[in-house]
Amino acid sequence: MEHIEINDYVRTDNGEIHKVLDTEKGSIKIKSQYKEWIGICCIKKHSKQLIDLIESGDYVNGYKVINVFDNSILIDNFAMGKLIYSYEIKSIVTKECFQSVSYEV
Repeated sequence: MEHIEINDYVRTDNGEIHKVLDTEKGSIKIKSQYKEWIGICCIKKHSKQLIDLIESGDYVNGYKVINVFDNSILIDNFAMGKLIYSYEIKSIVTKECFQSVSYEV
């Protein structure tokens, strides 16, 4: 894995997205109410751009992501595709986090 730097964004193997606040050998400091440090081994991918960590199936601004392009995201806007650009991102719920809190009937 390439070198992770302060202010990069990371996506963990359990679907959490965090901004890196500090680094130490083998771990990174994040802002989270549950933990302060996570190990490098838990990082699925990282980038300087938040949009690079979004995957199909995630939810951005309340809409399900269909596809991710260079600087935009195609979302399912009531069965009509709509593009959201990186500067328009207000909230992200990863598919892993969505599944962990969903209730099946």
